[in-house]
Amino acid sequence: MTHAAGTDTASAQAALRRIATRVAEGASAADLFGAVAEEVAEVLDVRAVLLARYESERELTVLASHNEPSFAPGTRWPLDGPSVSATVLATGRPARIDDYSDVRSTIAERVRDAAIRTNVGAPIVVDGTIWGVLTVGSREREGLPADTEERLSDFTELIALAISNAESRDRLRRLANEQAGLRRAAMLVAEGATTAALCAAVLEEVVQVLEAPAGWLIRYEAERTMSVVAAVNDPSFPPGSRWPLEGSSVSAAVHDFGRASRIDDYAGLPGAIATRTRDSGFISAVGAPITVDGAVWGAICVGTRDHVPLPSDTVERLSDFTELAATAISNAESREALHRLADEQTALRRVATLVARASPPDRIFAAVAEEVAGLLGFPRVEVVRYDDPAGGTATVIGATGEHPFSVGSRWPLDSPSVMKAVYESAGAARIDDYGDLGGMIADAALGAGFVSAIGSPIIVDGSTWGCVIAISTHPDPIPEGAENRLSLFTELVATAVSNLQAHDDLRGLAEEQAALRRVATLVAEGIDSSGIFDVVCSETGRLLGATAVNL
Repeated sequence: MTHAAGTDTASAQAALRRIATRVAEGASAADLFGAVAEEVAEVLDVRAVLLARYESERELTVLASHNEPSFAPGTRWPLDGPSVSATVLATGRPARIDDYSDVRSTIAERVRDAAIRTNVGAPIVVDGTIWGVLTVGSREREGLPADTEERLSDFTELIALAISNAESRDRLRRLANEQAGLRRAAMLVAEGATTAALCAAVLEEVVQVLEAPAGWLIRYEAERTMSVVAAVNDPSFPPGSRWPLEGSSVSAAVHDFGRASRIDDYAGLPGAIATRTRDSGFISAVGAPITVDGAVWGAICVGTRDHVPLPSDTVERLSDFTELAATAISNAESREALHRLADEQTALRRVATLVARASPPDRIFAAVAEEVAGLLGFPRVEVVRYDDPAGGTATVIGATGEHPFSVGSRWPLDSPSVMKAVYESAGAARIDDYGDLGGMIADAALGAGFVSAIGSPIIVDGSTWGCVIAISTHPDPIPEGAENRLSLFTELVATAVSNLQAHDDLRGLAEEQAALRRVATLVAEGIDSSGIFDVVCSETGRLLGATAVNL
């Protein structure tokens, strides 16, 4: 391209005035950058125009381009070798490359692919810092005129002013929105909302204030897993779902290093979370840790489906919300722990009252099943007794709801099950998925819609007498620690069984003593031997429950 000498100065001034008007009117950055690219292309009569922002010393992001699809807006480019953009950043001054033929870098390779021979760029300086670069390119052998750098600077000064104004407005607007969002979330904290409600509310505020397309609030669990506590605008990671922290993801990095993390491109990353993230259309994400009582409890993450990564200040802005979330969670969990303790004590007192009153065993076992189901929120709970010392079968003696494991049903312990695992270990046991086990119990559980179960042993006189089993229909495993809450009730059942056995023993002993006294009285009264034998047979049959006894 040849640049005609004495290009119309009036047209350049008109273009600058149009841009200045947009700046004064507070046009959005995207609209302004696109307008600048078009004006520069027309005024300088150049083929290609790019406006880019430096992300770091090693990378830049294209914000606007004109007539150059090879450098589309949103694409990021490494500054891994010579280029006009790299020179502008390094020197802080305009730069040019008149021939890219022998230049070696990622940007240079794409410039050659686009058939651009000459490149000129000028820095965009905002508040004394090199913020970005405006470049123009030519495919003509003659290259670009010598005054191109100077003419570009007129535009970069306007761009810098617009960016400075826009960033000041954005900072004020963001600050106001953040403060309002934090106040709304803080009110929920003060009102004593539950952990789940607080997490959902905080996440809603985060997504709104940061103008993020989607967000997630997660909690770290045992065995390097995470559970989703709240999600906004993404059904792919629903609340309650659990994910292994394998492979590469923002949530795994926050867990492993205890600090904020970001991934600007999930393409090709391994792991279930990364795969689901890509399948959901998300390209990048940022996460910050929620630290409760000195430990990393979880994280707040936000993501975008755009090729333009989330702003560099996203982590800093997230931190205010993660601190509030940590305070809210700590307060809520303390309140919920107290409520749980009070509920447990109330339920335990009701069962203990039945035990103390020597209520019928079936009533005690039914009450235990009902109390555990109501307290822990399980749809099905069973109280099971092992039938013989060999552990061959187990019988359900208390249960909630209608299902195959009804009261009186007997089950063989010849295949994997919680019943069998508790008997063999004399300790708590769990099965997180009945799907692959096989056997009568597993098949019956699957047929009833059961997914997982936990059990705690009933220990009587040092032996495993039975167990209490809680069953879930939810696809996710039962939370860790639920077995400990079951054990509170199994101890009461053990006490009830011991009391019942002791009561039976005492009653039997009393009946034996009464029978002996009746026989002794007859002997003292001088009854003949045949009469004594008849009385002994009668008393023995009554004590043993036999229909006939012969001497």
